[in-house]
Amino acid sequence: MGRKKMVESVERRISVTDKDFKDYEAEAAYFASPKSLDDCGEQDLICKRQNSLNSDDDSSSTQQGKHNRSKMGRKKVAERRMSVSLNLCVEQGLFAKKEQAREEALSEIVKAFTRSTKHEIAKKKFATIMLRCLNSVKKGSSKEICLATKAIGLLAMILGPGDATNELFEESLSTYSQLLSFQADSVNVLECLAIVTLVGAEDFSDTERSMKVIWQLVCPDLGSNISSNEASTPVLAAAISAWSFLLTTIDGRQLDHKYWQGVVSYFLNLLHEGESVRALCIEALAVILEKGCVEKFSAEAYKAFMHSFDNEQNTISEYDARLKVPKLFEEELRLKTSTHICGNSLKFSTLAQSIKFKFMKQFLGDGFKAHMMENEFLQQVFDFKVKEAPNGPEIYVPENEEVNVRYFSHDIRKDKCKQKFERSPNSMVSKARTQLMKKYRVIAQCLDNPLKPQYGGGIVGNPELDHGMKGWTTFGDAQIEQKVSKGGNNFIVAHHRNQPHDSFSQKFYLEKEKFYTFSAWLQVSEQDAEVAAIFKTQSGYEHAGWVDAKPGCWSMLKGGLTVNASGPADLYFESKNTSVEIWADSISLQPFSEKEWRSHQQHSIEKARKTSVKLVAVDAKGNPIPNATLSITQTNGGFPFGCAISDQILYNTGYQNWFKSKFKYTVFENEMKWTNTEPVRGRVDYSVPDAMLRFTAQNGISVRGHNVLWDDKMFVPGWAQYLSPKDLRFAVDDRVNSLVRRYAGKVISWDVVNENLHFNFYESVFGKYASAQLYSKVHGIDFATTLYLNEFNTIEEPGDGASSPDKYLGKIRELRFGGYNGPLGIGLQGHFRFPNLPYMRATIDKLASTGLPIWLSEVDVQSGPYQAAYLEQVLREGHGHPSVRGIIVWSAWRPQGCYRMCLTDNNFRNLPTGDVVDKLIREWGIYPEGGVTDSNGRFEARLFHGDYKVTVNHPNINGSSVVSKSFEVGPVDEAEKKIVVHVKVSA
Repeated sequence: MGRKKMVESVERRISVTDKDFKDYEAEAAYFASPKSLDDCGEQDLICKRQNSLNSDDDSSSTQQGKHNRSKMGRKKVAERRMSVSLNLCVEQGLFAKKEQAREEALSEIVKAFTRSTKHEIAKKKFATIMLRCLNSVKKGSSKEICLATKAIGLLAMILGPGDATNELFEESLSTYSQLLSFQADSVNVLECLAIVTLVGAEDFSDTERSMKVIWQLVCPDLGSNISSNEASTPVLAAAISAWSFLLTTIDGRQLDHKYWQGVVSYFLNLLHEGESVRALCIEALAVILEKGCVEKFSAEAYKAFMHSFDNEQNTISEYDARLKVPKLFEEELRLKTSTHICGNSLKFSTLAQSIKFKFMKQFLGDGFKAHMMENEFLQQVFDFKVKEAPNGPEIYVPENEEVNVRYFSHDIRKDKCKQKFERSPNSMVSKARTQLMKKYRVIAQCLDNPLKPQYGGGIVGNPELDHGMKGWTTFGDAQIEQKVSKGGNNFIVAHHRNQPHDSFSQKFYLEKEKFYTFSAWLQVSEQDAEVAAIFKTQSGYEHAGWVDAKPGCWSMLKGGLTVNASGPADLYFESKNTSVEIWADSISLQPFSEKEWRSHQQHSIEKARKTSVKLVAVDAKGNPIPNATLSITQTNGGFPFGCAISDQILYNTGYQNWFKSKFKYTVFENEMKWTNTEPVRGRVDYSVPDAMLRFTAQNGISVRGHNVLWDDKMFVPGWAQYLSPKDLRFAVDDRVNSLVRRYAGKVISWDVVNENLHFNFYESVFGKYASAQLYSKVHGIDFATTLYLNEFNTIEEPGDGASSPDKYLGKIRELRFGGYNGPLGIGLQGHFRFPNLPYMRATIDKLASTGLPIWLSEVDVQSGPYQAAYLEQVLREGHGHPSVRGIIVWSAWRPQGCYRMCLTDNNFRNLPTGDVVDKLIREWGIYPEGGVTDSNGRFEARLFHGDYKVTVNHPNINGSSVVSKSFEVGPVDEAEKKIVVHVKVSA
């Protein structure tokens, strides 16, 4: 079908009936199909051709007349046409190989986002739009960069404050800070960075980060990593405007005064520049005064400046300066005190509001009015609301919120105004902060300055480099030196590195029985680079941790180690990228004895896993019953602890009885895997997992779904390994649909793409975001179940950089960027040789920063004399970490043996590993405890979370002397402290 006829066919099928959206979905799917793109060719992308769909030309009006559509109907049709067009631009245009096609797609997106804020695609395809636009910013032409930055800013405006825009802010800041260091025409980039920061910054420190990046263009001498070339006048003006705009959005008194000293002097010197720069400098100075933060920017410079205007006054107070300076410049401040929007007047009561208005209007252009009327975020910024009226929407300012004061009057600092713009819980800033919870952030912080070393550095000598190079020596052939940042921070640098291990070093004596926690703040000089901390011992090399270090900010390497023999050791840092300098600061190595380590575990368990319970036995009249005997039994544990099973559970009653007596959680070792259910293409057999699920359901056992697909080619069905990409796509779709639809709601989680940090079979065929697409597909079928990554060596092998915690966090980012926004969990397999508990704890700490649920999904230990002892260490460490939500032991029994570790022999008698599991099950609350009530009828206990049954026995009570009651123990607020359960015993 030709393109023109196809579009006409779509128009004929568009109507305002109840089937609108079904028709639209079919149309969108047709337009988005690869076939339709091939029909018209990449150069004639639909994004450009769809202009006819978005216009109101005569032919369109004629067509509408033929169908007698109402005004409302035409509006619906236009919106739907726009939606189809945008989908094409996002799904195809942004991925086009030709620059012109991408520019056309971006142009259509910018037009659409400018005209209206009501675009569902902005939310549904947020990650795709962000990723592709940032790619255009990095690699595109000047025109493409301009359009892409505009699209990013508009995307932030449409989405409003939230996790998505915070992610957008972090990615944009990283990209733009590098771009601004060499891009000649940076006006659009600066404008976009300011907008994205306004919407996406988590707190004032984030805003200050952007202000620092912008300031590097205004005054390179006060910045770093910036070209020495002076900015052009337009760029300088744009930078000052963006900087002032961001200052209006925060409490200036929270700024880092050490960094900003000299800003006032610099603005005063720029007053002699061109007219545009002078005007913007005056605005900046006035905002500094209005915000009451002169002291952050050097009040002395302001006093000197004022003295030049008033020879009769040798000194001038800040209060006087606030009144006098504005009078000198008031005529030059060309700012509006009000504006009209849709016939409604909106007054500005502060300079900050007026600057925000001017900046926002400049950014939105023709779309300003539409955004002001539709965008709740903007309405919060300018403190007004929209209400329906007979003649259309109107804006208004609630009377109890309206504050009108003259520009620059000291009255602007009255408490009422201050509360309104800075502290009000209903303000834009407060609402944004509430929505951005740190616990949901995917990526660890990269800070402008490193934090203090943990434990004061522990046994590290000169951990903050405050004593020159004392204690530090060269490792390999690197050159090392101490440097000082502009903020006065000392750090050590290794440069002119020729080998990965060339760096700096410090000597230690490590003891066999100790647990060593290690941390350091690292930075590199150029592009991102992996850096490892390694200890060279007499017996080999022990990795203590990894970090993906970045230029321009400090990242924390958090790890640890144990050694198998006491002796000397050399700490050094390693990066395969020898072109980068390695910078380090706040280095810490802290030893703990086993007793201290276990004490911390127990403290964590007491806090995270247990709650105090007070049981009160009373008679029918409510009187306490002393000396009553209580027996408390846990009927269901609150912490999921289970074991894998094999299909042998279906045929062996001894296996069944043993398992049912111990576990309420399991995973099938192999029986759900693709190679097992479809060994021959088209011959799908779920009879075994069906039977296993019947067994678990009958016995109240919860099951983890393992696994939908495996990224290791070795575990892809042989017949599927060599299919064409098209045929493999069909096969994968069939696999996902058949498995997930069959067991949706019957499993508590899904391991979707197993081990996709180490392997990439599906990515090699379908592209980088194959995993994200597959997670989205599974979520579309079983939307209520959490989908997990599942990886080995992340907690068990510090030397495996492919699965380091930073790599794991990067994979989570990739899933989110690729479009998967559903529930996500972290699976850590835990196949140990020799456990490194400090590294294990540090890794879980870092992954816990995401706020995602963490399971130890396949725990076992290799055979050896210390297998049981090591297993106990690992299980205690996992149970003791508050972010771990469950543990599965990988010990599915088979007559010929287990994968690596069995808990019993073939007669289901415990092996030493089984004794460990039984001991921990008892310790973690399954077995009963009890006691006798005191004189007030009370009995107190501290119990693990779970379901309980208490039985009260008192022989002197008439009638029934035994009473039972069920209750639940879970986490409580600090204020509550304990759970109180009253057990009524009838007299």
